[in-house]
Amino acid sequence: SHASKDEKTARDNAVFALARMIRAKPESIPMESILPQLLDKLPPLHDKSETEVTTDMLVALWKKQEKTFLSMLQKVLGSSARILRATLIPGEDRLDLDDSARQDLLKMVGEICARAQASGQAGILLSGLPEQEKQTLNQALASLSGPASQ
Repeated sequence: SHASKDEKTARDNAVFALARMIRAKPESIPMESILPQLLDKLPPLHDKSETEVTTDMLVALWKKQEKTFLSMLQKVLGSSARILRATLIPGEDRLDLDDSARQDLLKMVGEICARAQASGQAGILLSGLPEQEKQTLNQALASLSGPASQ
């Protein structure tokens, strides 16, 4: 699309604002309509200053076992994969995610996949994802099951 840099930055800012509102009071947001759109817009591409707001929201919804979130785990994994992937891109497009936010996100991905495996849903959950996202998740999971870091 030919959106200007300002428009793109504005879109990222809207994502951050929504993520903050959901983080604070998910019950006051029409999650069924808002959450899928929000997940599709992750990671932020232009204003990366508050990426942690979005990862924090994802982790909080998982910890809360928020029902709309739980109904969209494939989308959640896709968004998480894109965020993690963006932290590995060389150059100025790289997403700078602070270490604890990254760890929390990895842990959430690990828990979602472990639970899906336990209930026999892992194949279904991962099969619908684009190849790149699947690879990123597999790498992330491999890094989790590596040597236990304290």
